[in-house]
Amino acid sequence: MKPGADFSADYGVCFPITRQVPFLGLTSEQMFSILVFMTVSLNESVSVSAVFSSGAVKPVWFSRKGKQIQIEEIALVWKTREGSTPILHFSVTDGQGLYELRYNTVTLSWRLAACA
Repeated sequence: MKPGADFSADYGVCFPITRQVPFLGLTSEQMFSILVFMTVSLNESVSVSAVFSSGAVKPVWFSRKGKQIQIEEIALVWKTREGSTPILHFSVTDGQGLYELRYNTVTLSWRLAACA
């Protein structure tokens, strides 16, 4: 079965990136391509440990299905709105998989939006 096939959509499985890719060496366009073309949409509520300092937010790890996932790198950060609510998006990696975390700045809640 290919990563991203029906099994992953049904069970919310995140497949790790199968080849070794140095995330620091990827351009933002390459990271965007991975997010757009290789993702499994999830929209799951997750617990996140984050550092809030000088108006910036930095997720450190998140917990999913009883497993703590340590964030090695934040690849991209962007902001959108859902109505009047600002949402911060973080494209993060644990060195094997790529994840999109969303932080709702009004409800102060985190969601795992997608993984690749």
